[in-house]
Parts: sequence; structure tokens; C-alpha cells
Amino acid sequence: MIVGAGGAGVSTAINLAKEGVEVAVIAKHPAGYGDTRIADGIMVSPGVLPGDSREKFLEDILAAGEGLNDRELVNRFVDYAFRVTAEVERIGHLFRRDERGAFSEEVVSQSGGHQVARSLSSPPANALLLAWALRSSLVRENIDCFEDTLVFRIFSGDGAVHGAAAVSLATGDIYVFESPVVVLATGGGGWLYYPNTDCTREETGDGYALGLLAGAEAIDMEQVQFIPFALAAPASYRGIMVGEPSVAGDRGVLLDRHGKVILDRINRKTRTEVTRAMGEAMLAGRAGEDGSFWLDLTANKQTGEGRKLWLKLRQRGRLAPLKRAYGEAAYNWEKPFPVIPSAHYFMGGLRVDHNCETRVSGLYAVGQVQGGLHGGGRLGSLSLAELFTGGKIAAEHILQTKIGRKVTGNDLNIPVEIESLFGADGKYSPAQLTAELQSVMNESAGILRSEEGLARGLARLQELKECSQDLAIPHHRQFNLALQEALELPLMLLTAEAVLQSALARKESRGAHLRRDYPEQSSGARHVVTRLEESVIKCTWEGVN
Repeated sequence: MIVGAGGAGVSTAINLAKEGVEVAVIAKHPAGYGDTRIADGIMVSPGVLPGDSREKFLEDILAAGEGLNDRELVNRFVDYAFRVTAEVERIGHLFRRDERGAFSEEVVSQSGGHQVARSLSSPPANALLLAWALRSSLVRENIDCFEDTLVFRIFSGDGAVHGAAAVSLATGDIYVFESPVVVLATGGGGWLYYPNTDCTREETGDGYALGLLAGAEAIDMEQVQFIPFALAAPASYRGIMVGEPSVAGDRGVLLDRHGKVILDRINRKTRTEVTRAMGEAMLAGRAGEDGSFWLDLTANKQTGEGRKLWLKLRQRGRLAPLKRAYGEAAYNWEKPFPVIPSAHYFMGGLRVDHNCETRVSGLYAVGQVQGGLHGGGRLGSLSLAELFTGGKIAAEHILQTKIGRKVTGNDLNIPVEIESLFGADGKYSPAQLTAELQSVMNESAGILRSEEGLARGLARLQELKECSQDLAIPHHRQFNLALQEALELPLMLLTAEAVLQSALARKESRGAHLRRDYPEQSSGARHVVTRLEESVIKCTWEGVN
């Protein structure tokens, strides 16, 4: 069974189904949705132009990761990434080509942190077309898909996975799935930072908590990437991505609230480098009252290359949010506009081996729920490739080693406490507690962190845990959103605690983790490994392989 129906989940499912494996895909959203559907549609394709090489690509990933990458995972990813374009186009999603139908310098772009141009772009609809292709793939392979279905527990015992329990959000029915293999492809946890996120409502961090509860370990959970350029206003648009560093062009500069330059030559920098500069400026009191800075791209319109970049971004629809939020002048790069860092991607995640398997036999993690690949910083355009390479790697290992394993667990019982939630007459609304949790994450584990803030956040999480035992939920069964929020809440709380505890343990600034009280990077990179011991989160240090 596959939990999640974005790119990683569907990729794994179709690679298994093609070999005759009976597969069920379970997702709380429609197949093809989640962050995959709203992605920019830019995907790395190493070696697509002359001058690139495996060595250069590997160097770039490791440099961005600042010593925290799992090298086995990176090497496996790099090898598969050279074939990923064909994999994606085989399911029906085509990337932009020039007039001759080729991938040339005209259509291949260079994202920040990459030594060379190696990023392909999608047609104007961006990844929406990819979402349709993913959905169509499930239909073609005749894969059972349980949409609007939330997995709230993974069954495991004796070091192996046995199945999962889920509830249909449409009907309120509870399902139990018996399976020797469970693949978590649930995406990230950006929704923990709402409204300061560009992620979808589905990205509540379920997979991290489900994995920890089943006996898996997590790694470097403090490494949460913030995209540096997102809309600051109006409130309903806050957090929506404007672009990564490459959209700044050769002449773009970042200004503080006084109009002084914080950063120039932005377009070749990584997301981490730009966000770190913004964090340092915040410490110096140079941000606006809402935490915003000003992105000035006006000088780009004075050069041919700059005008070409503006036109290309406009044609691809990537500037549309600017017009809606800030008007024509910002859209046309005729005046600076305010931007904020926005929670975008979890680099930390469940710890896996080079086959994407956790330490619980039969439990796999692919896509953003997996940790270790990106270390302390993900390069732009890697995430779409990661979905398909991870799906391919996991499927190959499952086919070789797991098919035919019998489920021996006797714990596949329907949790009766779920039935008791319907009509619960408690003091607290799940939505209210979720909003308070999100405030805690933004205040304590945002772009800048400190011992005091993290400790305060952990204390508040404990209070929210206690409140979550006394919820008010309507009695109706069909599309009971309060029930969904009630089931997500304990998973969100556990994931949030893993982030805070891991951030508290890492007493240095490395990658996306910036500590006010420990601004320097310590000598020697080490992983923060998180596990549950008797329902208590424990963090330990381990060397990087």
C-alpha cells in the first residue's frame, strides 16, 4: 500500500503495478494533488546540455547540503536522475523544447547553486499538467485508489510493518489494510507554518509522525527550507511563492526597510544563502514590521538579458502572483515589491537506507517525507526528479525482496477510539488548536531560532497536547472536517515536537537551521537522529556517512 498520491506515491505505484503487484494507493486528497500539483514544474535533468557531468551534479548537491547529505542516497539519486526525464515524459508530461523540438540553451535554465544550466521547465500550466498525467497513470494501470481517505496509524511489530488503518473523509467509514509493504509518500510539513508557507493544505507532516510511531527514525528534522521570495501581503496571499533566487536576474538586489542593499548577485546563490542573509538582516533590525524586505528587479529591464528573463517568466505565468497582489508596476518590474521567506520544504525526514527503506522492514519513505538526500539545503528543481527517482528505487527493492512476505501481526484491529470522536463534546475546536500550533512553529522554529524560543515552543506544545484530549467534533460522518483536523492534530504535534527538539539539539547554524545564540557552524557535520522511546522523543548525534 502507498500512502500519498502525489508524484512520489504514484511513481512507486505504477512501477509496482507494471510488474503485476497488487497495489492500493490511499490519500487524503485527490490523486495527483498536493504540492506536486502546484509546483513550478521545473525539473533538473543533469547532462541535458554539453559541459555537465555526474561529478559536477554531485558536487552541487553536496555543497548545498553543507555536510548533512547521506552520500549513499545522493549517489543513488544522481545515477537515476540522468534517466528521470524519460520516465516523466513516458507517463504523458512533456517538458518545454525549442522550435526544433530539442532541449537547448534556449529552454534549459540554470537554477541557483547549480554550476551549469540543467533545469527543464513545463508548459504554461506548470505542474498542473503533470498532476493530470499522474492521475491518468493510475487509471491506465488499474490501480485501486482510495481518495479522500486519511491514514492515521501504521501497524508494525517484531521489526516489520503489517498494514495501516484509515478513515474515509467522505463517509466516515474506517478501513484496515493488511500489507507486507507500506510506502509513505505523504509529502512535507509546510502547513505547520501556515500562513507563512507556499505549501498546500495537505502538507501537515503526517508521514513523519506515522513513521516515528511505527518505529522508524527521523534525521535532521530541524532542516526546514524557506523559499526566500514569497508574497508578504495581502493576508490571503501571504506566503505564496514569487520565485527562487534565479528570478532575480543579474541585476536584482534585496533591500532592507531603509532601502539599503542587503544582497546582490542573487541569481547564482542557493535558497539557503539568500534566506541566511535575510535572517542576519532580521537580527540587525533591518526587516519591516511584518518581517518583509524589498526585492528590486527594476535594473534588469535596462539590459537585453534582463528583459528577456522578464518576458520568459511572464510567458510561463510565474509573475501572475505579483500582478494580483501588488499591481501592474510590480508585475512589470517597474518598482520594488515586498517579499518574505516562506516555509517551503522539509529536508529532514524519515531515515532510510539507499533503497528508501526505514529500519522497520517493509516500511519505505519516498519523496519529501524521506530525509538525508538534501542535507541542510535543497537545490532548486530537484524535488520533481526526487519524486520519480525515489519511486523507482523503492519499487525495484520491493520487487526484489518483499513480495511474498506474509503478514504475521495480530494487531490489525480497528481503533475504537476513532468511533468515539464522532459527536465528542469537548472544550476545544481542532481548528483552533491547529492555528495555535502553527503560531508556535512560526514564533519558535521559523527562520531564526534560539534556546529560549525553542524551549518556550516545546512547553506550549505540551499544553496543546493536553488540550487535544478534550475536543469538540460534530456527530455527522460525511465530510466531517473537524474529524479530519482531530486526526491530523496529534500527528502535527508529534512532527512539530520532532522539529523543535532537533533544532534545540543542534547548537550551531548549519544549512537552513539558523540559531541566534549559535551563529557559527561547528567543526564536523553530524546528524541529529530522532526516535520515539516509550512515547518520548529522544535525539542523539551520529556521524555522517
